[in-house]
Amino acid sequence: MVTMLATTSCSPSRPALGPAPASAAEFRFRAQERFGRVWFWKPHPQGSTPFDLYMAPLLYQELPAYPDDHFGAVSGTRSATKIDSSRPTLYYSVDAVQVFAKPTKRLSFVWFYPRGPGLAVQGLRMTLDETGQPAIFEPLASRSALHPIYVSKTLEEAVAQANGGPLPGRKFAIEARADLRPDIVLVNTIGQGPMPSGPYCYLRRSSHEISNIHCRCDPSRTGKPAIRYYDLVPLADLPPDLRPTWPTSPTPPQGSNIPPALRLR
Repeated sequence: MVTMLATTSCSPSRPALGPAPASAAEFRFRAQERFGRVWFWKPHPQGSTPFDLYMAPLLYQELPAYPDDHFGAVSGTRSATKIDSSRPTLYYSVDAVQVFAKPTKRLSFVWFYPRGPGLAVQGLRMTLDETGQPAIFEPLASRSALHPIYVSKTLEEAVAQANGGPLPGRKFAIEARADLRPDIVLVNTIGQGPMPSGPYCYLRRSSHEISNIHCRCDPSRTGKPAIRYYDLVPLADLPPDLRPTWPTSPTPPQGSNIPPALRLR
């Protein structure tokens, strides 16, 4: 789970949230949800980033209970964070990690919301494979004690060919033993398009949880969307105390005392 940031906005009446998923089965059931009315958020086509704009995620946000309950630009301090919803913004960072036996590029995107009682911050981190395609997808925040992740079908198929089928009690070949990382839930595998690209992310109304991620090469699971645009800003532009901390990675570095959640080696 992620520590929420305090915000200065408030509301006299806020929608009640249902229970958070408490098992892999519940996360996978939610991933089958279809949204009716949605906002479809895309990166502004005039944006300038150190990566191809096509790698930024496309966000389907279920229409919220409040017109201004969508992400925005951040200012202020951790104890009094201000979110300007008139400036929809995703903050990004680029780094490299040792995952596939060599340095691997990783893209992270974070966005902030002004209203409760849902998550005040959400995000997506993508670890790329040697072809530049996203291979591991990590939502930043969940109301659950479990941390959902997704992997590409290509990666799952490669692991299955190398290691055989799923371990006992597991659904996917890439999943490590359940007792090693009971905090990680692999929700689903994601297809890859002909060119590297960021995925569709489905954001639930009010809670701001990511209920599903899938390839933009697949049909969307929504009604007719209202298209909107967001700006991309370096996460490094925010003060350090406003940058959220990601949950423990499913692929900790070699030598770590935290076991991996995925069978990659």
